[in-house]
Amino acid sequence: MEKASKQLRRMLNEPGIIVVPGVYDALAAKIAEKAGHQAILAGGYAVVASLLGQPDMGIITLNEMADIVHRMSMVVNIPIIADIDTGFGEILNVIRTIKELESVGASAVQMEDQVFPKRAGLTLGRKVISTEQMIKKLHAAVDAKKDPDFVIIARTDAQPLDEAIKRSNAYYEAGADILFIEDIHSQEEMLRVNKEVKGPTLSVMVEGSGYPFFPAKKLEELGFKMVYYCNSSLFAATKAVYKAMKKLKEPGTTEEMMDEMIQFKEFNELIGFNEFTEIAKKYTE
Repeated sequence: MEKASKQLRRMLNEPGIIVVPGVYDALAAKIAEKAGHQAILAGGYAVVASLLGQPDMGIITLNEMADIVHRMSMVVNIPIIADIDTGFGEILNVIRTIKELESVGASAVQMEDQVFPKRAGLTLGRKVISTEQMIKKLHAAVDAKKDPDFVIIARTDAQPLDEAIKRSNAYYEAGADILFIEDIHSQEEMLRVNKEVKGPTLSVMVEGSGYPFFPAKKLEELGFKMVYYCNSSLFAATKAVYKAMKKLKEPGTTEEMMDEMIQFKEFNELIGFNEFTEIAKKYTE
């Protein structure tokens, strides 16, 4: 089987946009792969919400993200993109972060130019470090990776758009493989980004954010190489679980919504219960 990082590198060199759903744990990763997706994002917003039940405001640690990615890599064979926020620190932290994430099965990382503690994308109060500081971090990240196919995604939260484009081009020159401008407010700005940014670009779609929300085909036409639907699984799961818990509270049963739920046998099939049973029999009978 083709190595996951090589899969991602190949996709970057082939025609067509890469649709990347965000996932928050190993089960969500497995579901995404079974649904036919070719890559997944271990996104900070979703992972922090699932793991800690708190907002994405720089509180997750390298070890926690590495553990999540490792668990995902044990159950999927598709590329995993790991959100590493600001690199979890300065230059030496960035170097360790790249080595750790590569060793646990990530095929790519996304690093942003916010100051620490960072804030979730598309929220107020985000501040950025200097372009020079981010370039040094990117140089360190590129030098730290062992696998030549390992992908570095550089995100900028800089505003206005002129500055974000300028930074993206500088980050591309510093070795970033994909450029991600967080704040794009219109289709016109999207066209401008893809005209002026030198390297492959990434877009993010967030339900209910108030920012443009387009299907992948439209984003491909606008010039993007990759798109995150970074919180779709989290938002869908949250609403479904909340509805089930409300039903369980009143009227005290989930019977009337069972057609909206995966059933016991189907779920066991999804997680490989029969396969594990056969493996156990091999060594016990």
